[in-house]
Amino acid sequence: VFQSLDKGGAEQLTFEDVRELLQNENPGLAGDEEALKQEFARIDGDKDGILSKTEFLAYFFDIGEATKLGVEVTKAGLAKASVFARLRPRASEGGYKDENVACSKKLEKFTEKALWVSGKKYDFPSVVLTPEKSQQEVYDTIMPVLVDAWVQQCQNVMFFAYGQTGTGKTHTMFGTSESLQSSSQHEDWGLFPRVVDQCLKRLEAVKEGWKEVKYVLTASALEFYCCRAFDLLYQKTPVIIDKDCKPVGMNYMVLDKVSDLATFVEEVYGNRTVKATKMNAGSSRSHVALILTLHQFGDDPTTDPPKKDQYTSTTFTMMDLAGSERVSKTGAERMSGMEAIMTVAKGGDIPTGAQATLINFELSALSSEVIIATEQHTKGKVYKAPKSMSTDTIKFAGGCFEGKALLGMVICISQASQNGWETWFSCEMASKLAQLKAPSGKEKIRNLHKEYAAALKVAEKAQREFETTPEKGSPASKFYSLRKGAAHGARRYCEILETLGAKVSG
Repeated sequence: VFQSLDKGGAEQLTFEDVRELLQNENPGLAGDEEALKQEFARIDGDKDGILSKTEFLAYFFDIGEATKLGVEVTKAGLAKASVFARLRPRASEGGYKDENVACSKKLEKFTEKALWVSGKKYDFPSVVLTPEKSQQEVYDTIMPVLVDAWVQQCQNVMFFAYGQTGTGKTHTMFGTSESLQSSSQHEDWGLFPRVVDQCLKRLEAVKEGWKEVKYVLTASALEFYCCRAFDLLYQKTPVIIDKDCKPVGMNYMVLDKVSDLATFVEEVYGNRTVKATKMNAGSSRSHVALILTLHQFGDDPTTDPPKKDQYTSTTFTMMDLAGSERVSKTGAERMSGMEAIMTVAKGGDIPTGAQATLINFELSALSSEVIIATEQHTKGKVYKAPKSMSTDTIKFAGGCFEGKALLGMVICISQASQNGWETWFSCEMASKLAQLKAPSGKEKIRNLHKEYAAALKVAEKAQREFETTPEKGSPASKFYSLRKGAAHGARRYCEILETLGAKVSG
């Protein structure tokens, strides 16, 4: 609005420029020229007869309205999951064309509100994104409310992306590899680069009005493979998921522009565990969490008077889930859950059958935890994600089931007849996740310098533990890689706080 009124580009507005806005803001003064001028003089802090951008925003921008949560909330105050389905266009040739095979599960029809698979109607999607929808339309339908929550409302977001090989999941998430090289908006961008683009644009706009605001946007990546978490940006060192469902000690890359994602995505997916199966020469054997962390520092405008030196960090996680697999399609040997766990415990190369069993187990467990969590929250009881006898995937995802993050999801679906069973499983899983209703807890705002002092102590302790752990030849050596990653991540967090201006008091 300011820019549209500032026709000369001088970043200042006169009384005549804002007369209409003043009347809209103060209906009781409409038609009273003298009263409107007095109101203008009141908000003209330096009494120079013009409004700067800072003065304009301080008066006309409603912080309270901007920080309201936009997702659907129940009467009990529980936020609902936002789940969508996207259909891939039919292919007439290539590896994704319809083979016209007989299958007991079949996608029969769809509208923008529902899908029908073998006589069963699935109406879980907020919207069914039909094949003709562009990348921009997909983003505009799914993401604005979630990005608002993350950037403006101190909320964490966890967004699941799910789809079998050939359903267009990678295209939906990232777009083309060529488009990731672009820092200006590209029509082929997928959801992830558009989220980054919107975040950076909004923060730059905020800095125009509030010069003292500082921010750093980082990207990290976790691989969840065979029940454990690993840092894909730091030598695949193991990572602990703590009691708050957060990973401890991750490496990161700073994102200054969207094209920085090209290097990030290449490194992450170059390190991800893949294996050849009958379905795919490079089938993913793990889930991957792509974590955007927004660190913000400045005065808190929601308090009166504004608190100084305030800091918060919020995350937007895109969880790239590995697809559930039918052993008959992969060519692997079928294994029970216990057989798979015992195979992993022995170490060495993990057979495809064991990997598939664990992937399927975790996907089913996610669905089960959503049902348990929703039942607890609906009854007004506290839900806690399982911390023992559970996998790192469930511990990590459990954060959004507890209410520490808003949940969103897109399932990508192929219309090809040979993928009927996969389409049915995707709809079954998504319909369960769509049932989630959980509290929407905001991240705490804290003093930057106190946060830094605490972070330094954590980093010093982590470094001592690492330095006293022998790499080989001791029972403690099994913790060497874990402590190495924790020490590195703790140091890197201190560096972020220093970039924002953190200092040790005294």
